[in-house]
Amino acid sequence: MKSIAAALVKFQSQLKPVEKGSENPFFRSSYASLSDILQAVMPLLSSSGLSITQPMRVTDNGTILITRLLHETGEVIDSEMFLPHNPDPQRYGSLISYYKRYQLTALLGIATIDEDDDANRASGKDVGYKPSPVKQVTPKPTFIVEPTAEQKPVQIKNPMDKASDSQKNALTKMGIYFSQDITKSEASKLIESANKDRKEGR
Repeated sequence: MKSIAAALVKFQSQLKPVEKGSENPFFRSSYASLSDILQAVMPLLSSSGLSITQPMRVTDNGTILITRLLHETGEVIDSEMFLPHNPDPQRYGSLISYYKRYQLTALLGIATIDEDDDANRASGKDVGYKPSPVKQVTPKPTFIVEPTAEQKPVQIKNPMDKASDSQKNALTKMGIYFSQDITKSEASKLIESANKDRKEGR
């Protein structure tokens, strides 16, 4: 393991905090997506003789996500975890991207600039959070950052501004949690952002 350890030291010595390039329109916050992280680290990994893969393995007990760091000498470091079960394909795809991102940052020791909101995303304290039942004992992820006092949505004065039932149904099908007071404009931005992420494979 000497070669891969030395290469990882070299990689981390060149690593800088990853810029947050994706937006959460509902709480007007930003985060580093899986794509942002990969774009930042792939050149450094390559120059250090390293590469990364994230395959999955199906077992009798569930699906395991593997984040594998490989060195050009053949040495390998693996990080494995069970993925929570979710029968909804869209939600399951979001969960896979979520866990890939965090397993990758944990294995490589990556930080994002002003990293302060994604921990809340997995805390289960978000407004309107309703955890889905899971088969394994794992952290319950959500996809909405808990708002600060300055970020909390303003109470809607005009009932006509509220999101329609069709918009709320669309958000629910996409696995996006939201406040019952969400406006039409906020719902449209969330739907547009989720569709963009799906097209980009996040």
